Amino acid sequence: MESLNTQISQDITHLAFSDESNYNDGKFRAISVISLKRESHELLANELKKIAENKEVKWNEINGDSKRTKIAINFIDFAIKYANLNRIRIDTLIWDIADYRHKVAKRDDKQNFQKMYYHLLKNIITKRWSSNGYWHLFPDEHTAMDWEILKDFLGLSVNSHLLQEKQQPQLDFIKEIYELKELNIKQISQCNSRDNYFIQLADIFAGIGAFSYKNFHSYRSWKNEESGQQSLFTTNTEDEATKSIKAKSKVLYELDSMSKKYQLGVSLNSSRGLMTRDPQKPINFWLYQSRSIHDQAPTK
Repeated sequence: MESLNTQISQDITHLAFSDESNYNDGKFRAISVISLKRESHELLANELKKIAENKEVKWNEINGDSKRTKIAINFIDFAIKYANLNRIRIDTLIWDIADYRHKVAKRDDKQNFQKMYYHLLKNIITKRWSSNGYWHLFPDEHTAMDWEILKDFLGLSVNSHLLQEKQQPQLDFIKEIYELKELNIKQISQCNSRDNYFIQLADIFAGIGAFSYKNFHSYRSWKNEESGQQSLFTTNTEDEATKSIKAKSKVLYELDSMSKKYQLGVSLNSSRGLMTRDPQKPINFWLYQSRSIHDQAPTK
């Protein structure tokens, strides 16, 4: 984390850290972006580092271990605290591959994932922050997103031949990113999540977004069990999957409770998954819905 500041040029005003969950697996998939002003970064990064206790926090590894669960809950509390103070934004885009847009033959999940990334970045930069900012993006390096192509398109890559070498069917997404040229993205640096706690925070929010829809019934059953009501978890012995769902449900409950405490406008029960009805709110869960009959997932 200490070396990150040396990568940021002097003209940068805003930073964005991103990660995804299940881009090509499962019914619900998600991308989350943590964005903040540059001057807030060092203080908040150091606080996150202390919370993590030098451990890497990943959503998929919250499996019943009390230490990991506690750290994840503390990450949620950190996010709510600073979002409420308007020091950070957390925007999470979730999509359902069983909806009208995605139920198409030969769906191209990788290209669809790229389009979702562009939708989310465009909304964050143009609608959620001042339009005259200069951005440095820090995506997780382990991703299906072709960041080198985007960097090339934006004139940020030394490999300027990449676009010309791609086959035209692979370039259908170019029209989706054309407007990003106007968004003042000045730098893109892929990072290992192990070394960046904001990317770990993005991983937790992407994971919890997808989990809230996929496992809503299990979450509600866990909540009933905690309150002494009948539960779906009826066995005395728990397998690893059940332990994982219970641990993740605790983290989801913390997010739901803290969002209500600070009146952040995040719904869970009424929407049967996390949703923010006012996207200007600093914690924004966006369940993507087709904008027209022509808005369909790309195909191979």
